[in-house]
Amino acid sequence: MLFPNQRTARGARVLALAAALLCAALPAKSAPTWWHFTSGRSEVWLIGAPNLTPKDFNWDSHVVEQRLKGANALIIEPQTKGSLQMVGDLFGAAKGLRSDAPLETTLPPPLRQHFQAIRTSIGQGPGKYAGWKAAAAGFFLTNDYLKAQNLEAGQTIKDVRRMARSAGVHEQPSGSYEGIPIIAAAERLNTAGQQTCLAAFLHDIDQTPARLRVAQDWSRGIIHPNPTDPADQACFTVMPQVKNLNDHVIGSEADAVVDALKRPGRSVAVFDLGATVMPGGILDRIRAHGVAVSAPVP
Repeated sequence: MLFPNQRTARGARVLALAAALLCAALPAKSAPTWWHFTSGRSEVWLIGAPNLTPKDFNWDSHVVEQRLKGANALIIEPQTKGSLQMVGDLFGAAKGLRSDAPLETTLPPPLRQHFQAIRTSIGQGPGKYAGWKAAAAGFFLTNDYLKAQNLEAGQTIKDVRRMARSAGVHEQPSGSYEGIPIIAAAERLNTAGQQTCLAAFLHDIDQTPARLRVAQDWSRGIIHPNPTDPADQACFTVMPQVKNLNDHVIGSEADAVVDALKRPGRSVAVFDLGATVMPGGILDRIRAHGVAVSAPVP
């Protein structure tokens, strides 16, 4: 026979055991993973951020806040000379991207049907894109699609930048670039090149569900590889200025990490996740400098 205090003690032990088993059965709280680089008294923590997320995307940012405290700088991607909005406005105003012939009448049947299916899915008629060449129409359709689906491009990077400002950590762009030559190159594309890059835009839209899964997994600490995309490569082939810009941006980001390792203290870097892990991407460029790249860490 158990006295009351014995019964209470045994009950407490049973409850404690049950709680421990329950905690063991539940998944551990997860957060995005990082890459950590060190050299002497210098270190850089790099977080790759997914480009595409739903609006109001929630993720555990407490580690970001911790690593920003006392950091020398937040290293960010190269910034365009002039605002991105200005570049977008110029793209919209570029006379060389206008077309006298209605867009859809100029497209081969498979590409036209693909374009129509996407614009119809977001409630857009043909008129909004009719006066544009194919590459420009793909650019505008992509923006309209993101808005219609309540998706954000680059929001996680903006979140990290906001946290850095709150922590009093200054931003250090890893370089700069001109956006205007890309618009000029798009103006010079022939009809086949225009259609190749439109196909790349449509393919990118088709990949939206997979890209959202990548973002969701990223928030749980799971990193997926980012293999070379044939549709993107085809557009790069007909418009090498885009590939050159992409290579310049990635190279500048890798160089900024290596340079930060020459200065004592801790720096934090935030770059696009896809550009970080892609073949020939930021991590590969850092390795090429002889810097050891760790496996992703919490």
